[in-house]
Amino acid sequence: MNNNDTEKVRQRNLSYMMRIREDRKEKDTYRQTILVNLNNYCYKGDDSIRKDFALSDHIGVLYTDSLLVVDIYLPNIKKKCYTKGIKALSEMERFLLAGVEQDIEKIH
Repeated sequence: MNNNDTEKVRQRNLSYMMRIREDRKEKDTYRQTILVNLNNYCYKGDDSIRKDFALSDHIGVLYTDSLLVVDIYLPNIKKKCYTKGIKALSEMERFLLAGVEQDIEKIH
């Protein structure tokens, strides 16, 4: 869980991801590694719930899909629930909301 969007936090998360890749048993085999960041912050004016990142070139051509980062913005899930109702949330969004919502009645 990330509480802010500083460069230090992003670097720490990527460092954890790289350590997981280095700890594999077979040194010549690379499996896909996915880092999922549950962010307890969001950006002003951006209602995105999920953003996916991968290594690509400057025009967006994917270099590899073996390293993926998924950012999930929890406050935007709460905002969507508040403005559109619980039924507007996907199954994943309801699951994530249940983990952070303090009022259990709001997630039924």
